[in-house]
Formats: sequence, structure tokens, C-alpha cells
Amino acid sequence: MPSLLVFFTFLLGLFTCLVLVPPISRLAVSIGIMDQADDRKIHSQSIPRLGGIAIFFSVLLSTLLFCAIDRDIKAYLAGGIIIFLIGLSDDLQEITHRQKFLGELIAVSVAVVIGDQSLPALGNLFMTGDIVLGYASLLFTIVALVGVVNAVNLIDGLDGLAGGATAIASLAFLVLAGLTDNHNLMFMSAALFGACLGFLKFNTHPAHIFMGDSGSLFLGYSLGYIAVNLVLEGRGTVSPVTPLIVLALPIIDTIVVMARRARHRKHLFSPDNSHLHHRLLALDFSHGMVVAILYFFSYLLALVAIIGRKAPDYLQFYGLLAFVAAFYGNLRLMERAHVIKGSLWIFSIQLPFFKLQHNPRLHRLYISLLRTAKYLLVSIFVLTMFIPPVLKGDIGIIAGFLLALFLMLLLIPQDKGNRFILFVIYFIGAFMVFLMHNYAGSVQLFGIPLLAVSDVVFCILLLVAISLAAIRANPVAVLSTPLEYLILFLVISVPLLPEPFRSQFHLLVVAGKSVIMFVALKLVLKLRAQRNRKIILAALATLLVVALRNILAF
Repeated sequence: MPSLLVFFTFLLGLFTCLVLVPPISRLAVSIGIMDQADDRKIHSQSIPRLGGIAIFFSVLLSTLLFCAIDRDIKAYLAGGIIIFLIGLSDDLQEITHRQKFLGELIAVSVAVVIGDQSLPALGNLFMTGDIVLGYASLLFTIVALVGVVNAVNLIDGLDGLAGGATAIASLAFLVLAGLTDNHNLMFMSAALFGACLGFLKFNTHPAHIFMGDSGSLFLGYSLGYIAVNLVLEGRGTVSPVTPLIVLALPIIDTIVVMARRARHRKHLFSPDNSHLHHRLLALDFSHGMVVAILYFFSYLLALVAIIGRKAPDYLQFYGLLAFVAAFYGNLRLMERAHVIKGSLWIFSIQLPFFKLQHNPRLHRLYISLLRTAKYLLVSIFVLTMFIPPVLKGDIGIIAGFLLALFLMLLLIPQDKGNRFILFVIYFIGAFMVFLMHNYAGSVQLFGIPLLAVSDVVFCILLLVAISLAAIRANPVAVLSTPLEYLILFLVISVPLLPEPFRSQFHLLVVAGKSVIMFVALKLVLKLRAQRNRKIILAALATLLVVALRNILAF
């Protein structure tokens, strides 16, 4: 079943990257492959920069295991291996821009020629009919792919920016591939999405590791190859403009930067501070805020591309041009007036707080609420154990897979503490909520419907979470990292999914309860993950019970 395999592809990419990054980071430190701080860099200390190795092997493993190895996949892998090695060479020992550009041309040419991936036309952009490329088709496709490779490489200037933008784009491509029933592209996009999300756990500001050119070049190549495949395999159902809208942020930024350098007679590849993220930083936005803003616009463009995919080519194209003009016009006005000062509250969502230091009663209430939230979270996991076996093996396999990966992550000595626990518990919690609302409809607990018990627990948990956030001693933003904004953007996309799909899996309710659980888990586990082992043990026990019951029943 494609939906199950897509889910497994995502999980494998996600957890493979989570497992690979720590040892690769230690290897980079031991052999001295570090990104040194300088006047142009945002970071103030040396950071290991071989994270692209984890991304590449995560995508490679997922692709080999789940994709049908046809001509297109062989072409993708051939070009991908070459471009990864080019980027790795630059990470290990810097090569010249000409050498890197030549390597990109070779990698892309190999993929395009082997896979016969040349675009025949650009669509009806000016209401005068399709722009047919003819003999220029092959050359244009190669140049376009090299452009996407460099666009993603050039936006890799802030912690989590390239990885997050690629995650959003790959998820959009996953939806588009699903709409065109292209299974291989679905698996490739899911693998890329999982690997990027796993890498963001370490690359979100302040980053513990950088992806380097081995990562950014491979991500750009993958996005470009998938975009071309979507148009070709869509057989007219995917406009050439649709992937362009999804990738508009890095592409337009690169075009604008190159145009400015050419106007000032600078080398096109000479480093400077003219990229979009540098310009936003100059307006006094914080590092995390800039990344969150660019995530938002990437997400917005992806939604527009998916929703407007059936619109005529010229409407999509003119709409994109209007967006670019409005965006850069407003940015230019802000730069001239410098109206942005300090932090914008909207990108640091916090609830009102009261001081606990001089109020013993409030402090005792806070501790009681914290304990209540912990046991409510434990009860949510425990309730899932009462769900009867599902008459298919999918659920048991997924639960067993999650259990094995969770145990493996917890056994990694260097990663005890909060690094993986919060991230994995969030994911498992959402999985449990999904099970409850899709397979517990007729289950009774002491004569009371299990779903009703779950609803009551979540209502109480919501009130407790609001109270905890309001009286917390050390104010902590409910959304404090760009990665959490990215997760929020994904959750709020649920209402935009096709109505039959939403209704079939009760996704609106699942998304709402997942957000409540996410906030409660963060408030309880923040800075004290190892002190709340009851939640960890409850999650592990629930996964074990669900896996065994469903696998044995099947």
C-alpha cells in the first residue's frame, strides 16, 4: 500500500539521519573539518560541517529500499552520488568555484541524459501558446537544474534555513506526486522530507552541525530533479510553473543577488551580505526570527502552488511575479525607513507570566499543575493500550518500527537528555492520538466510551497547559525555535487537505489534539526530560503493547 510505504520511507529517512548525525559530528571535530567563524559568518565559534553525509545516506538508503529501481531512479542516484562527492570534496578541502561548477554540470548532465529528463516546453506563460524549447530542451533543463542546485546552496547561510526550506518544498512535491499517482516521486520526496526534518534537530539555531556543500548541493539537486520529473511524469497535469512557485524563494533570491553583483561589476560567485536573510538580519530581526519568516513564506508559496495547480500557466506565472514584486518592494521600503526595530512579538508567541519567586502559594500550585500534566500525559499513552488489534498488520509494523528506533536512539551514550527525547515523544504522541480517533470508536472502558474518556483527559490537559504556561517561573516561549514553527505550519495545513481524506482519518481532531499534547509535553519535559521517566516508560510500554497485539493478531 503506497501510503504505508511512504510513511515508512519518511520514518527511515528521519531516524537514519538522527542516528548518523552525532557520530559524523564527532568525526568532523576529530579530523578538524570545521566551519570557522569570520566577519561574514553568523556563528561566533567553529562548527563541524559534514552533516551532508547524514542527509545523503539517509535519502540513499530510503530510496534504495522503497523505490522501484527504474531508469529515472538510476539517473537520480548516478547524478546524486557525483554531486555529493563534489560537495564533500569542497567540505574536506575547498575547491575553486570553477571546479565546483564543472562538477555540478557533470552531475546534472549525467542525470538528465541517463533519465531522459529534458523539459520539452515551459507552458503558456504569456497567453500566446506553449513556449516550446525544441533543440534547446536538453540545455535548458541542465542549466535550470544547476541553477536550483546553486540556489539552495546559496541560501544555506543561517541555521536551519536550507534544511527547513527543502523540507517544506519536498513535502509540497510529495503532495503533488500523490495527486499524479507517481509512487517513486512520493518515496523520494518522503525520504528527503524525513532526512531534512531529522537534520533540523541538530541544525536549528544554535546549530550543532552544518550540512556543508555536500548537503546543500545534494538537496538542491534532489529538489530540481523531482521538480522536472513532476512536470514530465504528470503528463500535462502539473504545470512547469507549479514547481517554480514551490522553489521560488531560493531561486528568486539567487537571481536578485546575481543581478545586484552584476550591476556593481562584482564576481557572480563572490561572497557578500546581499542575500535575503542578510537583509532581514540588517533590519534587526533575530536569527531565529529571520528563519521563521522565511519558513512562513516558503510554506505560503508551497500552499499556493498546490491549491492553484490547476490554474492556467499564465495566471500562476503572473501571480508569482506579483508576489515577488510586492515582497521585494516592501522589503526595500523597510530598508529605507528601517522601521523594524528589535523583536516582533508575533514571532515569539508567549503567554502572560507571573513571578513565582516571591509567591509560595503560586509556586506550590505550579508544582501541582506540573505533576497533574505529567500524569495526564501518561494516561493518554496508557489509554491507547486498550485499543483492540486492527485487522491489518500496518499498525503493528509501524509501532514496532517506532519502538526499535526509539530504543536505539535512547541507547546512544552521547545523546542522553533532551536531544532526542522531546522530538521522538512528540512524534509518538501524535501517532497515539491518530490511533485513538481511528480505531477506538466502539471500545468501552468500564462502560464508558474510550473516546469520551480521551476527550475529557485532553480537555483537562488543555486547561492545565494554559495554566502552566501562564504561571511558569522562567518564561519560555510556547514556540521558541524555527523547527517548532515548521511543525506548526505543517499542522495548520491539515484543513487544506482533500475533505474525503480528512474525514476518513479524522485529521482535524487529530491535529488539534496533537497540538495540545505538543504544548503540554514541552512544558513538562523542557529542561527536565530525564526527570520525567514515567512519560518515557509509558510511551515505550504503549508502543510495545500496540506492536505485539497487532502483529500477533495479524
